[in-house]
Amino acid sequence: MIGNVVGAISGGLLTDIWVRRCARRRGGKFMPEDRLPLLVIPFLVGSAGLLMFGFGAQRGLHWIVLYVGYGCISISPAAANIAMTYVLDSYPEVALEGMLMVNGVKELVTFAFTYGFSQWFSKVGYSAVSFGQIHYISNNVD
Repeated sequence: MIGNVVGAISGGLLTDIWVRRCARRRGGKFMPEDRLPLLVIPFLVGSAGLLMFGFGAQRGLHWIVLYVGYGCISISPAAANIAMTYVLDSYPEVALEGMLMVNGVKELVTFAFTYGFSQWFSKVGYSAVSFGQIHYISNNVD
C-alpha cells in the first residue's frame, strides 16, 4: 500500500512539479521530454526491491526484508504512468492509440510473468539469477 502511494506520487504529482520547474527555467516553454528523467526513480527503486525480495525469499531473511522489497517493487508501475503521460503530451492526436499500446505491452508482460511464474521458480528457485532476470526484463519493457 505504501509503495503504491509513493509510486503514484512519483509517477504523477512529482512529474508535474518537475515539468513545471523545467518549463520555468526555459522561460515557460513546455517539453514532454522533461518527464523522462524521472523514470530513474521507479527503475532504481523497483530494481532494488526485486533484488531484496529475491535474496530475502531464497535465503530466508527476516520478514521485513520481504515487505520492504515488495514495497519497493510496488513503486515500479509509476514508470507506466510516466510513459502514458509522455505519450499524451507528445502525441495528442494519437493519444488513445498510444495509451492502448503502453497498457497493452504492460498487460502482456504481466500475463507472461504470471503464466510462467510458478513453473519458472519451482525449477530455478528465488535465487538472484531469477530475480536478476526479472529485473532485466521489467526494466527493458517499461
